[in-house]
Amino acid sequence: MRTPDGLILTFLLNALWQVTAVVTATTLGDRLLRRGPARHRHALWLGATLLSVLLPLWSLIPQEAPVVSGPAPIITAIPGTPAWTPQVHEATQIPSTLAWMAVAVFGLSVTAHLLRLGRAWLRTRELARDAAPASIPDAALVERCLQAFGLRTVEILTSSIVGGPVTLGALRPAIVLPPGFLDSPEDQVTAALGHEMAHIRRRDFLVNLFCEVLLLPIAFHPATRWLRRRLAESREMACDEAAVERLIGARPYARSLLALASTLAGHSRPAYTLGALDADILEVRMRRLVDPTPRPGARKARASLAAAVLILGAVALFAAGLSLEASAASSGSLQPFVGVWKAEYPLNPGDKPLPWVEMQIRDAGGQPAVDLTFFRNRRQEDGSVQTDKVRAEVTDPRITGNVLRFRTRGEFQYKPGQKETVEFDQVFEIASSGEATLRQTWSSLEGRKDAPPPPPAPIVLRRAG
Repeated sequence: MRTPDGLILTFLLNALWQVTAVVTATTLGDRLLRRGPARHRHALWLGATLLSVLLPLWSLIPQEAPVVSGPAPIITAIPGTPAWTPQVHEATQIPSTLAWMAVAVFGLSVTAHLLRLGRAWLRTRELARDAAPASIPDAALVERCLQAFGLRTVEILTSSIVGGPVTLGALRPAIVLPPGFLDSPEDQVTAALGHEMAHIRRRDFLVNLFCEVLLLPIAFHPATRWLRRRLAESREMACDEAAVERLIGARPYARSLLALASTLAGHSRPAYTLGALDADILEVRMRRLVDPTPRPGARKARASLAAAVLILGAVALFAAGLSLEASAASSGSLQPFVGVWKAEYPLNPGDKPLPWVEMQIRDAGGQPAVDLTFFRNRRQEDGSVQTDKVRAEVTDPRITGNVLRFRTRGEFQYKPGQKETVEFDQVFEIASSGEATLRQTWSSLEGRKDAPPPPPAPIVLRRAG
């Protein structure tokens, strides 16, 4: 079973390169979609957001060991010998100091961004409590906007806290306007209401809140900032396009955005809301709105989206297949463990003992390297015993004080005819200069309907020579 710090280090190690790979692939796909509908680009960046978190999380799931060809394992005739074929994955050893610094920075990052999100949410709730129902001088205009987006009703509020139109609310979204905004010119009111109702129709507030929570584990990553920005840009452009398609021409809409921007100069947008001037790309949006270049047709746009999704999917599959595993390096002294340790079966008095376990522990550049061999003993019909060696490669060796911990993983036959892949935790503890105990436990059989068997009894090993 992986330790908590090992899980965090594995997540961080994979996130560092997998998030970069996903964002790079999505940026390339975004280039393919630059002339197409902005909603396609936003969908692509939403997919990238999910993959950026799911891929590092995938690396934390123990993968099934590959099936080993050859004869089926034979249950030993001597009690206590596990019939298994260990198969393991090597873990990247992170220096202890660096490992704990990484875990601490990760914890601080998640905490800081969670507090920032919590404060923004509280300010948004304060805005919602402060807002009051707006007086609507032109009900027909509001009704036309509602019908254009297929909405039955939307609560329109007013508050002196906001400098321009914003949308808030995950389950019951509402539009909040500054006092007197509905008395503005018709085009400006239509453009603003259309943009905000597009947010509501697309459920952008709820989706954006979900993305913010989802991105908390990778908030430390520099590419996450780029990911958030691209999400915001494509979301605002998608709402621009929806308002232009359903309500108002492109040029009047662009002029309305410019007029709205001039009135908002010097005002800060209250978090956590969505507004018509979010993403700070007003110039880019206006150029896109008035660009006379013909847009690609629906078929070509879908083909470009399919190509972008294919690129992103290929990179995601590649990244998932190259997941790494990490653990903190040992923090104890290695010297007491170095050497060969053996355990034998005590048989009848006068009989030659049979080999059981052999461990060779070496110093590999300050880190423990362990060769672990189990001996499978099978009694023959003539009474003799045939001994086979089963070598188990070790992953995640770590020393703390007088204890060496490591893991193995393989097939275990604990019922006749029933094999399962089991992850073993091994604890090798030195009791004296010449004697140690090896304890084996498993975690992957826990939670079964039928009770798992008890773990093998501790094995006493003695230093050879």
